[in-house]
Amino acid sequence: MEDNGSDTLLVFQAPGEEEWMKQGIPLYPEIKRGGTAGSRIKLSWEREQKCRNTSSPTRTDYDIVNVVQCFPDKDPNSNENRDAKPNVMAVCCCSNRLLTILQQKNYVKIIAFGDIAQQVLPSLISRLSLQPNFINAPHPTGGTLNTTLDALW
Repeated sequence: MEDNGSDTLLVFQAPGEEEWMKQGIPLYPEIKRGGTAGSRIKLSWEREQKCRNTSSPTRTDYDIVNVVQCFPDKDPNSNENRDAKPNVMAVCCCSNRLLTILQQKNYVKIIAFGDIAQQVLPSLISRLSLQPNFINAPHPTGGTLNTTLDALW
């Protein structure tokens, strides 16, 4: 969990290999062929900064977490060397951590990136009787248009 003191929480499905092995943060803007979720989000923030002529949004404007805390390995069926989706056991094991994070702070806005986050978060939010502005967003590397990402901030 990257706690930047924000009232907005960004929830991604799992760390990529770089986040897991080297960086220790939930989202890292690594530049590599095919792009990464971290680099797509960072570029979106930069476009919005130019558009608004301000220094926001930036990483420090958001709290950031992954549903699953461990790297799920590479997808053996991917021709593009993509990461696998987290398995059910990993999601179940990590959901209590996410529940605790949601209990500790009253988030005004929660953005769920990708299928896994979109499947897990609604039940946790309901269980805690929270009422944030909840937004389902496509995974940043799942063929998402720049305009779709840019509209989130």
